[in-house]
Amino acid sequence: MLEAQALSMETIAAVFENSEDCVKLIDPSGRLLWMNANGMCAMEIDDFSDVEGGEWGCFWPDEEVDRVRATYMSDRPRPSRFRAFCPTAKGTSKWWDVTVTPVRDVTGRHAGFIAASRDVTELELADRNREVLVAELRHRQRNTLMLAASLMRLHGRSHPEARDFVADMTSRLDALGRAQGVIAQSHEEERDLADLLPTLVAPLAGPDCKLDIFVDPDLRIPPAMVDVVGVIFGELSVNAGKHGAFAKGGRVGVTASRNAEGRIEIAWSERSQAEVRRTSRRGGQGLDLMGRISGMNGAAFSVEWRPAGLHARLMLPAGI
Repeated sequence: MLEAQALSMETIAAVFENSEDCVKLIDPSGRLLWMNANGMCAMEIDDFSDVEGGEWGCFWPDEEVDRVRATYMSDRPRPSRFRAFCPTAKGTSKWWDVTVTPVRDVTGRHAGFIAASRDVTELELADRNREVLVAELRHRQRNTLMLAASLMRLHGRSHPEARDFVADMTSRLDALGRAQGVIAQSHEEERDLADLLPTLVAPLAGPDCKLDIFVDPDLRIPPAMVDVVGVIFGELSVNAGKHGAFAKGGRVGVTASRNAEGRIEIAWSERSQAEVRRTSRRGGQGLDLMGRISGMNGAAFSVEWRPAGLHARLMLPAGI
């Protein structure tokens, strides 16, 4: 039991009593031994005796019980961390960021756990609201592309001489709409880069620009990385369509491969028929966005400017 440790139960309680987190001492079988005062307040527990001795996992919603129990039922307990929903004793909805740390006694034997739960409800709700807003913006953008394509088709019916131009533009707008659909679904499933990269890049390639895309087989990325790749290569494509090879003519090569370290490397090599006059524009928002979204997701992004274009490289995190 925790009482047999070098630090007594009273000492451990004193250390964590004033923590802002909800701190609990749990025995090796997962039963609650102690909770600090701030934790009882956060969980809206009036009397600890109401929960003392109960199995910690049983206080969580049914869909979280197995995940919580896995933190203390392993034969070889290890530190763990997770974020999950759990209402308070009085039914208030809250989300928690939880760390569970195994404790050993003076003989080295497993003696229980310290579980610290931080209330992250405001952060979770802000994240969810942001996801809803982003989804709405993407939906509206895709609808705008579809509307533009429909108007273009109507124009083509009354102007047969523009038939070829209309067919080309509507196909590009349709492709851009599909690309937006891919990004909108990025949270749902992993994607094959051999399918994702052409969907993102090809719609903006001009007729005077040669586009080559080479992707090693079986390079699939998880949902979290689809957004990263989508934002970066969508931005590079838009820039090439406004100022670079897609607009001025030239060549763009996109490659994706797994390097010797096992990390996926995606490269963009652009050579335009027009000389590069500026490597950034007022605000530099595009490059800044690409760098920030890469860093936030454990990836690395770099750009090397050349006289007639640029070489960009995105290195995805190891282990995917």
